[in-house]
Amino acid sequence: MSTHKTRSMVQTQLPLFVALCSHSYIYNVLMGAARVAAEQGYNLNVIGLHDNVMDNESTMRQIKALDVAGVLTYPRPPKKDLTFYQQLQNQGITMVMVDRYYEEIDADYVVFDEEVTSYEMTRYLIARGHERIALMTHYEVEAPSMAIP
Repeated sequence: MSTHKTRSMVQTQLPLFVALCSHSYIYNVLMGAARVAAEQGYNLNVIGLHDNVMDNESTMRQIKALDVAGVLTYPRPPKKDLTFYQQLQNQGITMVMVDRYYEEIDADYVVFDEEVTSYEMTRYLIARGHERIALMTHYEVEAPSMAIP
């Protein structure tokens, strides 16, 4: 059995960098990405990130060895991996950030439209007669996709 991979086989690899999947929201994002990748003929390789900063050199070597089609990433606050994403960008590796993004990185991103959702949710509560509506925030309000203008 040969273990040699052709270029076309290798380029169907799509790594997804994500922090621990202990929250159901992150798990659902992960499952959605896996479904879409499979529908498009890509093998999604999930690379879990720990609380500390990833080993940029080792991870970059893995990406280059796989000759991946691109990279999906679920950026961690507060910009823990900015240096790594800058390295990816400098190497010309296509990157898509999922659910949040770093303003310093020129990459595509897919985010939830919090403004529209917040507006619709507030309208719904007002229509039901609620007058005292509170906003409960989380540390993630520092992420650009989560920021309150």
